[in-house]
Amino acid sequence: MKTSRFIAAAAIVGAFACTSYSVDASLDETGGGDDGSACNIQCTTYPFAGCCEGYNCVSLSSSGAANLSCVRPTGSVPLNGRCTNTLDCVPGFECAKPSSSGVGLCLPYASSDPASCDGTLTGGTGGVPPACEAPCAPWDMSSCGTLGAGCYFLSATKTVCAAAGTGQGASACPNNHPYECAAGYGCNNGDCRKMCRNDADCASGKTCQQYPAGPNYNGTPVGFCLL
Repeated sequence: MKTSRFIAAAAIVGAFACTSYSVDASLDETGGGDDGSACNIQCTTYPFAGCCEGYNCVSLSSSGAANLSCVRPTGSVPLNGRCTNTLDCVPGFECAKPSSSGVGLCLPYASSDPASCDGTLTGGTGGVPPACEAPCAPWDMSSCGTLGAGCYFLSATKTVCAAAGTGQGASACPNNHPYECAAGYGCNNGDCRKMCRNDADCASGKTCQQYPAGPNYNGTPVGFCLL
C-alpha cells in the first residue's frame, strides 16, 4: 500500500529539477532546538529527519553528488505554492520545476521507491532529492489548491499540478507546452483553450469538442471549449 505524501495534487514528467544554490553561512549553521539540543546539519529527506524544528533538509550540491544539510528556510510556501528554490518552501518540501521555467511548486520529498509516492516521482538526479507530484482533475480548479497552480495533461491519461501560466486563446502556447496556459486551460495546437467534460463547462456560445482517443481523466473524456 502506498503512503500518501500530499494533500492535494504537480509538472512535466522527468523535466523537473531543483535549483542549486549557495547558502549564506548564517543560514547553514547548527541551531538550537526548543529543548536546547544542537541541530544536526546531517539529515535525510525521506523519511524527513535530522533537522531541528523550523529547518529544512536541502541539497547544496551543484556537482551531482547529494550534499544534504539542515538549513533554515527564507520562505514559508506550502504544498503546491509557487517557488523559485527550495529555501522558499516549508520544511519537508522542495521546489520542483520544469528546467525551462523559473517557477516551480513546493512538493513533498519522496524516495526513489515509487511506493513512497501516490502520484509520480520527479527529480532524483544530479544530487536533487526525489519529490512527489500528485494527479489532479483538470476541470476542478481547486484540485491543485489556490496558490497559483494549474492542472495539466502530460499524456492522454496523465495529469499533474504545475505552476500556472497566463495563456488564454489563440497562439497562447507557441511552444505547445501545457504549462504556458492559464489554470483550467490546455494547449491545443498552439492555442490555450478551456478544458471541459461537456458543454456545461463552457461559456455561452461555445461547445465542448472532444476527440477520438483524446485525453481522459480516470475514464472521463476531456475536450476543449470551442466556437
